Amino acid sequence: MIESRQWKNVKRKKRLGDKVHVKFPDRLDEMLDLKNIWVLVSINRFIQDTLEDEKTRNGLKLRCTSRLRIQKQEFFEFSEQSVLSNLYWGIDSIEAAIEAQQPEDRSFRLMNSEQMLQVPAMLEEEEVTATIPNRYLVCCSYFYLSVVRKLQGDEWQAALHFLQAVLVSPRLVWTEFASQLCESLFPQSSIRMVQGNCSSRSLESVSSEDEMDEAIREVARRYKECLVYYQVMLYGETPWWRSYCSKQSPRSV
Repeated sequence: MIESRQWKNVKRKKRLGDKVHVKFPDRLDEMLDLKNIWVLVSINRFIQDTLEDEKTRNGLKLRCTSRLRIQKQEFFEFSEQSVLSNLYWGIDSIEAAIEAQQPEDRSFRLMNSEQMLQVPAMLEEEEVTATIPNRYLVCCSYFYLSVVRKLQGDEWQAALHFLQAVLVSPRLVWTEFASQLCESLFPQSSIRMVQGNCSSRSLESVSSEDEMDEAIREVARRYKECLVYYQVMLYGETPWWRSYCSKQSPRSV
């Protein structure tokens, strides 16, 4: 699992009963706003709705893997092609997990998928692998890591992985994976506030594409900081809003 070192230390200390000292952003009054819980619920509901619709799942998989020029075999030597293979089969293993009849088989497939997806997720974002921009590969990896975490019942990490995908490539998530969710999470008012632009122009015409991406990243970064705060403060508890994150998942998720 890809988690921050700070969060791992917090979990370890809480298990040992030690005092936990975590540095968070100063504006805690904003972080306690229920809007941040709405963000977590919205992301998890989107993932849940996607999981429940086989046609949507297949469409997302096709869009993400269409650029992966790999052979139809499961094993490759360690190389650039191996990175693409890990992404492809990591995504493919999610579908196998959904269809698994036994909980043990499902758990194993999800763990295997997570391990494979972590390989491309750790690439340097500004570089290129097998002619494909790493930013594309890393974004796809985090998006599907959020799906894996949702299937494993970890709503916190599912939302954090999704937001990390947005941080890596806002435009890709918006146009290819979750356009309606992004319109809800990153409304024009939030983008204009970040940019200091109070005009009423449409999102596409607010500024250049790069400037808009940076504005979306800033909003996503704030969401992520808030969710990390809640994740730590509510560790070990079952919050009241968890039932709103999903209905019954596919195959008794």
